[in-house]
Amino acid sequence: AVVLPDSPTRILLSHDGGNTWRESVVEGSDVGYHLGRLWTDMHYADGFISLNEDGTGALVLATGVTMSQQDARCFLTEDGETWREIAPDTEERLVVTGVGYSSAGVLTVGHIYYVDSGPTLRYTDDEGATWHTAEVYLPAEYAQYHYTPRTIVFDGQDGVCSVTALCDGAERTLRLTTDDGGYTWTLDP
Repeated sequence: AVVLPDSPTRILLSHDGGNTWRESVVEGSDVGYHLGRLWTDMHYADGFISLNEDGTGALVLATGVTMSQQDARCFLTEDGETWREIAPDTEERLVVTGVGYSSAGVLTVGHIYYVDSGPTLRYTDDEGATWHTAEVYLPAEYAQYHYTPRTIVFDGQDGVCSVTALCDGAERTLRLTTDDGGYTWTLDP
């Protein structure tokens, strides 16, 4: 899948390794709020998409970052072609860094925030009615790191989240894993 930053946002989907493509339009994505103003020709800085083999999935469109935060809109699909908007995570005004959608219907969004060392993974399992911070279990020796969650990939309820970890100028890539659809994550040794 490819997210095209047009207004409205378009999605290109291929089910045969890129030989053929279908296009879908994210209806309503051309109108949205940014910096407290309603825009009627909305273009997004980032588009994060996660699709499962059965066609279910999620899309998060995010505006540019202003004062270490951004506006984001969340959409779900049952078929990869038609999209419906759900309530975004408005409690935490963070910068989106990754998105994953498990077969359990859990949308996980990776975030960074300048005062938090992370990794912050927020999820909803009720289409955005409520958002929660996922439990992330890290060994004590990793407490001094600052984390940025990146790509989140699910295969059923098993998931992997690539995380950039920074400590004293040294950068490492770590993997967090889940086997419960995204509610809890642990460091993969």
